[in-house]
Amino acid sequence: MYRLYFFLMLCQLDVVSFLSAQNDSIIKSEIDKIIKYDTDISLEDVPGFTIGIIDHDSSYIFTYQNNILLSINDSSIYEIGGLTKVFTAHLCQILANENIINLHHSINEYLPASFQSQALNEITLYHLVTHTSGLPSRPDNFGVKNEEANDPYLHYTKKDLGEYLSKIRTPTDTGHYIYSHLNYAILEIILEHVTQQSFAQIIHNYIFLPRHMNQSFVSDTNRIISPGFDRSLRKCSPWTFSSFAASEGIKSSCPDLIAYVKYLMNSDDGQTILKSLLPAQIKIPRSKKAYAALGWHLYQNRKNKNLYLHSGKTSGHAASIHFMPSTKTAVILLTNSPVKMDGIATLVLRMLNDNWKRKI
Repeated sequence: MYRLYFFLMLCQLDVVSFLSAQNDSIIKSEIDKIIKYDTDISLEDVPGFTIGIIDHDSSYIFTYQNNILLSINDSSIYEIGGLTKVFTAHLCQILANENIINLHHSINEYLPASFQSQALNEITLYHLVTHTSGLPSRPDNFGVKNEEANDPYLHYTKKDLGEYLSKIRTPTDTGHYIYSHLNYAILEIILEHVTQQSFAQIIHNYIFLPRHMNQSFVSDTNRIISPGFDRSLRKCSPWTFSSFAASEGIKSSCPDLIAYVKYLMNSDDGQTILKSLLPAQIKIPRSKKAYAALGWHLYQNRKNKNLYLHSGKTSGHAASIHFMPSTKTAVILLTNSPVKMDGIATLVLRMLNDNWKRKI
């Protein structure tokens, strides 16, 4: 009887494996069609990219590469650039829930004394997270320190940032949406000051470690990052961060980002965080249905199925996440080039929600 039961279980596993492989092949075929007929993507221009898909409980990873230029696999590690901000926003919400910070208090309350200025009194952490501080994308003194075109943050230190903030004039656009890397560079200073830990340690302990994101980090010289190429297909070294790590400094892999989005959409803890992070906060100028949430951007479509997304890039990589909590679908896109390909992520997500016939 036991042998019969064991045999039937093996047969069932074989059937599930077969159906899963069949699904994998069908989805890959659909993505290939989208790339061929609906985009102008060429592996001569974009040497490689990885697409991760979440469709309810199932997930898939597909890689495309110019074999002459590089070799990548499902677990290759990429710089994710500005996509880092969604993790920093999540971290801020966790610390707010623990009453370590209050998002609606002035940033002067949490900044070190040398970073404070009366001009910052009316700016709150909420303003920073939602890009409504009125601050510019980068500090005015950033250019004089930007000595490496392909490594912009190498020489811009936190001390330089402190000198800028201590002398800043009162912003005139506070309350209005202006996307700014500077907002999250200031959050990095605040998070490190209130926890007395480096940003790399905080994000590891609060975000990566609990979710088993073992290929995600800010700085780790022992990790091999997938090669990045600039628009002229010249190899680029990864960025080095003397500041702005909380804005653009995370490196990660497709399996880790899939695990993170699954956590957000499926776990009780993730659902609780989403309820705090995802409500629309402010309308993005010159858009019809685009809003800033906490860390994420929101697009409301005609069927009222909210699409949440964020993207980022460095000199040699680009990354994006598009997901729809209402349908438990998501697309993660990682590229070995700074050429953003958000369009293909949107098309694949539309395929999953409008045209895809699930086989399992």
